[in-house]
Amino acid sequence: MLGDMSLLRTASALMTHSKERQALVARNVAHADTPGYRAVDLKSFADLMQRVSHRENLHSSALTGPRNQIEIAPEGSVSPDGNSVGLEDQMIRAQEAARAHSRAITIYTHSLKQLRTVLGR
Repeated sequence: MLGDMSLLRTASALMTHSKERQALVARNVAHADTPGYRAVDLKSFADLMQRVSHRENLHSSALTGPRNQIEIAPEGSVSPDGNSVGLEDQMIRAQEAARAHSRAITIYTHSLKQLRTVLGR
């Protein structure tokens, strides 16, 4: 277990991804009345992890950079002024990000507990 810390790195990367996703949701909601604003989100964590090798730093922009943002436009919710923010959709995305962050914290905490047990502390 001590030699392979990939579970801790992955949990940490999931926390970073969900934090960045939550920030994008907040930005989208803040621009809900801005004419022409196009809502964005991050690509899914699973899709990004398929591209990133385990040797790469999972905290880098490989998971959260601008190239990993995608424009979202829920069907039928683009307003006449060109704004694509749907508040209901954003609230769902915020909840998904919160659940992912909570899951990552749980995994990280339990992994650290196991590590402490192995070390006898």
